[in-house]
Amino acid sequence: MSAPLPANGGRENYLRGVWQINDAGQAEVEVAAKQDSALTGTFAAANCLVQCLPDAPERAAGDRVKFIAL
Repeated sequence: MSAPLPANGGRENYLRGVWQINDAGQAEVEVAAKQDSALTGTFAAANCLVQCLPDAPERAAGDRVKFIAL
C-alpha cells in the first residue's frame, strides 16, 4: 500500500483503488483519496477494491492488504 489508511469502523468496507506492479515486482495499491459513492469518476478509474475488515487498526504505507482486482 502506498499511503496509510485510518482505522476501520465496526463493519467490513471495500475501498476503491488502483493497483500495479512496482519496480521490485510486487503489487502496490493506491487507495483513492475520496470514496463517496456519488464520485463515479473514482469508481471508473479504480481497478481494485481493498478489503477493510471490521475494527481493523490503522495501517501504514507499505503494509500488506487484501484486494480484489477488477
